[in-house]
Amino acid sequence: MTKLNLIPSAPLHATAAGSKAAARRLIGEESVSAALVINPAATTDTLLVASADGSSEASAVEQVITAAEASQHRSVTVTVTDIVSDARSRA
Repeated sequence: MTKLNLIPSAPLHATAAGSKAAARRLIGEESVSAALVINPAATTDTLLVASADGSSEASAVEQVITAAEASQHRSVTVTVTDIVSDARSRA
């Protein structure tokens, strides 16, 4: 997480969530626009992106995370879901 926050030009701000459910909740609350779910048992992680934030932001997050994952010899599967709209409909 610290390395993500040290990327030149600060394209994102990384923060920790305790679980995938907590990450989805943060996206639904619009506290964050994406969440990287680390799978310590594998080399592929999952990037959750809220499609309600717009495709340009989702694309930018995907590019930064894909590069960061590759630098750690990991890969990422991107899951774009309208988590924000889903959360609003349940409210």
